Amino acid sequence: MAAADDAAELENRAQSAATRAEDDGNTGDLYLLAVVLYAAALFQLGIQSRIGVFELRVALVVISGAIVLGTTIWILTLPKLWLG
Repeated sequence: MAAADDAAELENRAQSAATRAEDDGNTGDLYLLAVVLYAAALFQLGIQSRIGVFELRVALVVISGAIVLGTTIWILTLPKLWLG
């Protein structure tokens, strides 16, 4: 009976570790998405300097700013990251 109890305990610990690993993987995916969004904003800021139309340049700067601001607010307010 002791072996069955040990096996059940080890199975519970393995399930708990697998759940934590899945949660950590999801958190990493969210951070990666944030990095990609920041990179997209930086790319837009980089190409806007090559565009001659002022209005289009302003539009790209505004869009890039919105992406950066939105991504920052999104990352800071993710309840999953703060609640663990």
